[in-house]
Amino acid sequence: MSDKQPYDNVEFDWVKLVADLNPDQETFIEKCKRKFNENPFVPIGAFGAIGALSYGLFSMYKGDVQRSQYAMRARIGCQGFAVAALIVGFIYGPPSPATRDNR
Repeated sequence: MSDKQPYDNVEFDWVKLVADLNPDQETFIEKCKRKFNENPFVPIGAFGAIGALSYGLFSMYKGDVQRSQYAMRARIGCQGFAVAALIVGFIYGPPSPATRDNR
């Protein structure tokens, strides 16, 4: 057998490196809040699409074909709204930290 331990923390050196490079890393909740404040229409469109999809699947399960089709069309509209909001956010939104430093 070799003298090397199966887990000698070599695989986890990158975690320490990332922590050293970015000591003030934001949490997931903080990042979600920041992203929502930067462009609130993208999550609104995404949640609308999820709601329309859920309603459409429920209507399909119940056998109401007309409402199911209406909900699926509404889902496409919500997805289009979210994509349009994403594109507008990229064009008119705040600059990224990398481009902010180069100005």
